[in-house]
Amino acid sequence: MIKSDNVAVIDIGSSKIVCAVAKYNDTAETLDIISLNYQMSRGVKAGKIVDINLASQAISEVISGAEESLHAKIDDVFVAISGGKISSHIISSKISINDNYIKEKDINRAIKIALDNINQEQYEIIHYIPTEYVVDEVTGISNPIGMVGKKLTCKINVILAPASIIQNLDNCFSRSQVNIADIVVGAYASGLGVLSNNEKEQGITLIDIGAMITTIAVYENSIIKYIDTIPVGSHHITNDIQMAFNISYLQAEKLKILHGSAAPIEDDGRTTIEIDLNDNNQSNYITKRELSEVIVARVDEIVEMITNKINNVNFSYSSQNIVITGGGASLFGMPDYLSNKLHRKVTVGLPRSLVAMTNNWDLFNSDPAFATTAGLVNYAAKKISMRKNNFFISKSGGVLSKIKNIFGKSKIA
Repeated sequence: MIKSDNVAVIDIGSSKIVCAVAKYNDTAETLDIISLNYQMSRGVKAGKIVDINLASQAISEVISGAEESLHAKIDDVFVAISGGKISSHIISSKISINDNYIKEKDINRAIKIALDNINQEQYEIIHYIPTEYVVDEVTGISNPIGMVGKKLTCKINVILAPASIIQNLDNCFSRSQVNIADIVVGAYASGLGVLSNNEKEQGITLIDIGAMITTIAVYENSIIKYIDTIPVGSHHITNDIQMAFNISYLQAEKLKILHGSAAPIEDDGRTTIEIDLNDNNQSNYITKRELSEVIVARVDEIVEMITNKINNVNFSYSSQNIVITGGGASLFGMPDYLSNKLHRKVTVGLPRSLVAMTNNWDLFNSDPAFATTAGLVNYAAKKISMRKNNFFISKSGGVLSKIKNIFGKSKIA
C-alpha cells in the first residue's frame, strides 16, 4: 500500500481520467506530485457514468499505472466529479436560542434542521457551506458564536448530486477494488487548485470549460456561493470543426489546438491550412478564416449561456473578475475574447500550491486542464495529514469512516 503521508486522487472528466498521488513535504511545506497518470475517458459522458464496465476499466487502468510507478497498492482515493445534474441551492433554518447565548451546538442544530429537509433518498449531499447567519434582525454575520440573541437563522449553500450518480460511481470503484475516501465537486476542487485566498476573499467568478460541460462557480468573502453548469464545452467546438470540414475527430482536435482561435481572425481569407485526408497522402485545404468562423460561432454560444446564468444570479457579481480554467481555457485568444464579451478582466487559472516530482511536472503546472486535479490534491491533504490526524491509507475499514468521524458531512468552512 502507499505510505500514510501520501494521498491519491482521481479526477473523472468526460475527456480524460487523471490519477495523481502526492506526498506532503514537511521541510518545504509543499505537496510533491510523485505520480501522475491519465488516459482518455471511457464510459463517461458529461461527467456522468453511462457505461459502468467501460468506466471501471478506465479507472482500473489509470490506477494500475500509478501503482506501477509507485511500486505500491492504492486502496483509497479522493474523487472529483462534475456534471449537469449537480446543483447548488440556498437553504435556511431558524431556531430559538434557549439561554440567549449562542453556542457551537446551536449552530450545529440549525445546520442539521436545514439539511434534514433535503430528500436524501433522492439526493446525496456532496458539500454544504454556511454562507450567512442572522441573529434576531442582524444580518451578514459570519460567526455568531458568543453573540446574544433569541433567534438564529442559518443560510447554507448545499451542493447536491442525484443519489443514483453517486451509487453508480461507487459501483465503478468497487469493481476496481478501490475505496472512495471522499467525493468533491469539480468546480470546488478547481477553485482550490487555481484561486488565491485573496481572490476568493475579494470575490471571483471561476469558469471551468471542460470537454462537455462548462461550470460556473462564484466566490465572495472566501465562500463559494453559487455553482451552475451549461451543457456545452470544448468537445462541442471540436465536433463543429469535424462536421464543418468532414474530417475525423482527431484531425479536428489537432486543427483546434494548432490553428484555432476563440476570436475572429483579421485575415484576407487567403491563409490556408493543410488537412491530411487519409494514408495515401491526399490533402485538402481550408482557410484560417473558415476555421475561425466555426470556432467563434460556438464560443459565442458558450459566452451567451454563461452571461444568462450570471445575470440570473441574485448576487452583486457584475464587477467581479473572472478566472477561466479547464481544457477549453487553452484555446488561443479565449481570455481576451471573453473579457471583451463579458466586460470584465479575464485570466487563465493554472495549478498552484504544488511542487511536482515527476516527469509530467511542466505539463501539470502549466495546463489549466489539470486545475481540478491540483485542487483535489490540496483538498485531500487538508483533510488528512496536514492536521496530523494519524491518517493511514489501508484496507482495514477504509478512510471514509475516519473522515466522516472527524469532519461529519463534507462541510466546507
